[in-house]
Amino acid sequence: MKVRFGLRLKFTLLFVGMLLVVAGVVSFFLKDTNNFLTDNYYRNYAVSIAGIIKGMVEEERITRYAECKERDADYEILIEQAKQLLNDSEVFYLYVVAVSTEEQGVYIFDLKQQGDEVIENNRLGQDTPLKKKYPHLKEVLDSKAPSITLDHVVLENGERLVSVYDPILNDEEEVTAFVGVDIDEYEIDYAQTRALYDSMSALGAGLLLCLIAMLFIVQFTILRPIYQLKDLTKQVEQGIYKTEYKIKGHDELSEILAVFQKMLKSIAGNMEEMQTFNEAYSKYIPERFPMLLGKDSIIEVSLGDEVSVQMAVLSFQLADFQRSIRKKSTKEMIASINRVLRVCIPAVLERSGTVEDFHDAGFTALFDQEYSMAIESAIAMCRKLNYMEEQKQIEKNRAGIGITYGPVSVGIVGQEKRMEAITVSQYRDTAEWLQKIAEQYQAHILITENAALQIPAFFVVYHTRLLGFLYNPYTDYTDRIYDVYDGDSREEIELKDVTKDLFEEGVELYCTGDYMGARRQFIEVLKVFHRDKAAKEYVYLCDRQMKTGKQEKADVYFTRME
Repeated sequence: MKVRFGLRLKFTLLFVGMLLVVAGVVSFFLKDTNNFLTDNYYRNYAVSIAGIIKGMVEEERITRYAECKERDADYEILIEQAKQLLNDSEVFYLYVVAVSTEEQGVYIFDLKQQGDEVIENNRLGQDTPLKKKYPHLKEVLDSKAPSITLDHVVLENGERLVSVYDPILNDEEEVTAFVGVDIDEYEIDYAQTRALYDSMSALGAGLLLCLIAMLFIVQFTILRPIYQLKDLTKQVEQGIYKTEYKIKGHDELSEILAVFQKMLKSIAGNMEEMQTFNEAYSKYIPERFPMLLGKDSIIEVSLGDEVSVQMAVLSFQLADFQRSIRKKSTKEMIASINRVLRVCIPAVLERSGTVEDFHDAGFTALFDQEYSMAIESAIAMCRKLNYMEEQKQIEKNRAGIGITYGPVSVGIVGQEKRMEAITVSQYRDTAEWLQKIAEQYQAHILITENAALQIPAFFVVYHTRLLGFLYNPYTDYTDRIYDVYDGDSREEIELKDVTKDLFEEGVELYCTGDYMGARRQFIEVLKVFHRDKAAKEYVYLCDRQMKTGKQEKADVYFTRME
């Protein structure tokens, strides 16, 4: 069969191809330029910060502190000045290290930006390996000059930093210490992306205007007269019933075209009315359900239709919603619910999810295609609610989300004059149960291991920690439960990252019956993350187990779902 390659397609491909080639070439050159300019800016900025610190400390004082390792009044003043400088800058870490040998150094001070405050990361006199911790420091110390380029470093806790070093010399021009300035690599990546985006936006706007002008000339001077006649003769065949053309001329052909167009306009009116009805109906019945049942439209669905499909099930609800709206009027209650749903539902629909059922200020959603979209939707909802909290649109983000995976039955129940599509599954019940307990354990998103294993590279891509185990009496299966905290605040993400190993070791010890050992682990967690409700609950359970010597039921720790 011979395929026609029309003029419109040829012109379109030509112009799009030109646009892509030009944009690609310019993007290639702009990217390297922007990266260089951005890196150079941050390098100069970091060197200037290091220069300020060098002006605040004297080489003799550094040598004295490195030897005696004792704080005095002058040292406290120095620390306060350095903290103020770090707090007012875009720097993440700020430190001074005395060089003992080529392999070893001693911290004079080490400050870290954590949230809205500055903390001391390493104490005075603490040893630090130079080669291991500062890969490109030797070149700086040998040159006795500040870093020429940014040193990219990945810490054991996953932090990605760029570092600049500035050596401190004594009277004999020997290096005795150095100032280190670390900047969060995310800040530089964001600046580079923004610079590239601005450049490409300007370029794209100019090219787009040229493309539009060229298409306009070609369309209205060459192609429009030809395709006008072609389109009108194929309206019914193609199923297009509404096209407005200005018909010129007063001959027989013009009269025929005018009558034909009038007929198509009448048909288009009827089609629009039918389409409006279908769109209104689809707001109440998920469009995905007829497809799952093997039907082309809702009209073909009949009573008793049923199918079982493997799905990821997401259950979302705001914790303690009933209490929070108890004093509001009915109108205020509906407005509060819609304020939340208006931002959360798109997060599901945009990721091919199906919103199946509403309850209070929440809903159940199903994902029968890409199961990873369930966790992506959950994280997106949490981040939107975090933003609403920051903007004072809601009091607090108290979202609870449970995610499971398994067979879900979709069916049509009722009577011939009143039918409804419903879903039935023990995994749906489990998702709702996890959603209800999430807030109790300092979590927004809880997911079963069975659901997590359906998502490629789940434990690499997402921030998770093992919360406990759940026995499901419906399936006679014990499943791990994970707290996915990518949707938490940045502070909580960092705290959970830092305490993850301690927390999970505590869970394992509790599982084996070592309640004293488990309690010690959770106490260590709380020393770092004071508000960790899950750790507090485990401490309480450990105390109760050691006191009674008898294991009792708990919500999620090695227990059964009620």
